[in-house]
Amino acid sequence: MAEAPILTTSVPERTFDLGRAVQVTAASRGISTVRLATEIMRRQMGRQRLSPQEYFLYGAHRAGLADEERDMFIGRKLGARMSQALGSAQHLSIAGVFRDKVLCDLLLRSFGLPVPRIQAVAGQVSSRLPYPVLGDPAAMVRFLDHEAALPVFGKPVAESKSLGAISIISRSEPGRLRLGDGRDVPSADFAEEVFRHFPRGYLFQDMLQPSRQVAPLTGPVIATARLVTLRVGSRISVLYGGIKWPGKGAMSDGAASLTSL
Repeated sequence: MAEAPILTTSVPERTFDLGRAVQVTAASRGISTVRLATEIMRRQMGRQRLSPQEYFLYGAHRAGLADEERDMFIGRKLGARMSQALGSAQHLSIAGVFRDKVLCDLLLRSFGLPVPRIQAVAGQVSSRLPYPVLGDPAAMVRFLDHEAALPVFGKPVAESKSLGAISIISRSEPGRLRLGDGRDVPSADFAEEVFRHFPRGYLFQDMLQPSRQVAPLTGPVIATARLVTLRVGSRISVLYGGIKWPGKGAMSDGAASLTSL
């Protein structure tokens, strides 16, 4: 019997029990379900365009928030339109540089910024890169079984949402790898999946560790802090910020690692 797939190649569909969420939230806040439902509908139909699911997923339901604070949440579609309106053609034209993790690494290094070291890049990539290039599954197996300085973090060069992302903690035995979620997998099977699903490029970099202060909240996974800035003329200000917390047992903080609610 073939082993289960190692890599996540699509974002799993999230299940959400709206009825239970309403009941639990109403009880925790000491209000009726009717009042809570009215609160949700007002923000769905009003300027916020916040869907019932987003109302809970984004945290607008939490106890202790004032109405003015709940009014600050907006739905995903409205947020996307706002970002497009605030952006510029010039900024959009360079977005591809940041989607390509190899190009982004080269750019950040050229500015002297600290970035995790890329140990190797696999796939159909240029041999002129300043990293070892793994051109086929056999080369990747040799790298993982003998050459890689573990632990390493692996991810596709041109994907987002943590698709294909994985952490390799140790070599459990010859030809097998221990992953960050506790699985033990054959290195040959992993290499075959990488070249089948992500032939455009897949990189391995030093795996960062969370600080002692943050580790009790995130486990061994890095939580990504993101700041969105707004530039008006020569003035740059912070529009909003947030932290992406990894899901329980996940190897990254992206959407592909989400669990059902």
